[in-house]
Parts: sequence; structure tokens; C-alpha cells
Amino acid sequence: MSWTLFLGVFLYWNIYMLTSKIKKQIIEQAIAQPSQEICGVILTSGDIQPMENIAQDVQHNFLFNADEFDKVADSVVAIYHTHCLDSQPSQLSAVDIANSKASKLPY
Repeated sequence: MSWTLFLGVFLYWNIYMLTSKIKKQIIEQAIAQPSQEICGVILTSGDIQPMENIAQDVQHNFLFNADEFDKVADSVVAIYHTHCLDSQPSQLSAVDIANSKASKLPY
């Protein structure tokens, strides 16, 4: 399996900590869906909210359902996702960086 979490450097470490509980939950989600990019959000409560990936190509992209995201948007501190088939899974893509800047949320 060649997926990696994109969180560590991108979270505001002085406010929120990437806990072992959060890492474990995200890893379990990724293991359960190894052939697609998994995605979700980290909430101010320290919990994660997995999101359904509704992208047309779930092996190379992720996309949230807007209604699903809107339900938790006020509590989101970061977005997470994996790259399941990427040759450089630990690197954010140019699209990831642009989307992170546009959403003003760390990836």
C-alpha cells in the first residue's frame, strides 16, 4: 500500500496536535479503502469526520459532497486525504496546495 497522510507539517501545531488517536483513525480508514483516496476533516473537538470521496476518479483525486461538508464546516481545522497510487505519496500535489490555500485550511 503506498498511501501517506498529509497532516504533520500542515497543521497549526501551536493550536492543534495530531494525536495518536487521530492518526490511528485515519490509518484504519485508509486500510479499509486501499484502492481509493480516502478523505475527511479534523474537527476542533479533536475528532475526525470521514467524508465520502465523490470524485470521478477516486484513485487519483478526492472531492467532498458539499452538503456533507457544510454540516461540519464551522468546526473544521484541517482536511486530510491519502494518495493511494501516487509515486510520491508523501508530497502534496500542486492541486492540493492550491486547494489548501483557496479553502484557507491546512491539508
